[in-house]
Amino acid sequence: MKRAGPYLKLGALGAVLLIVLVLLGVFLLRVTRIEAEHVGVVINLAGQQRGASEIPVRTGWVVYSPLSTQIIKFPTVKWTKDLSEGHPINEEMGFNSKEGMEIFVDVSLSYAIEPTKVPDFYVKYRVGDMDVFTHGILRDVVRNSLNEVASTYVVEDILWRKES
Repeated sequence: MKRAGPYLKLGALGAVLLIVLVLLGVFLLRVTRIEAEHVGVVINLAGQQRGASEIPVRTGWVVYSPLSTQIIKFPTVKWTKDLSEGHPINEEMGFNSKEGMEIFVDVSLSYAIEPTKVPDFYVKYRVGDMDVFTHGILRDVVRNSLNEVASTYVVEDILWRKES
């Protein structure tokens, strides 16, 4: 009967090495995904170039090291008629002018919450899911603002000024 000692030891050593590499990879590397309605900002936590990167991270997968880097996601919002932008439903905003003319517009905006204001934000709105805030409360604020501004102008006056 032959001894399988050297091969068994080599296999065990290979398995242990593989487990160690996987564990190191889990702790040293992270993967996150920037969704379609978000933009990411890379924050360098170490080195001479500490701070926020000037180049935003667009939609897709991002591999980073949590020891030296942080990825923060900010929503970008599009409420549009086009079904290929934003959500697959018509989300254009409608409001009325002073004379009652119904106007429809596509709205796009990007916002961020100042980190020191997050507790106040939570206490005020009681929302943990930013989609609920974005497509509920924020959408209502934007629509109300459009209604308020539109109710002070007559559409003919706006068109006349534009042509002059």
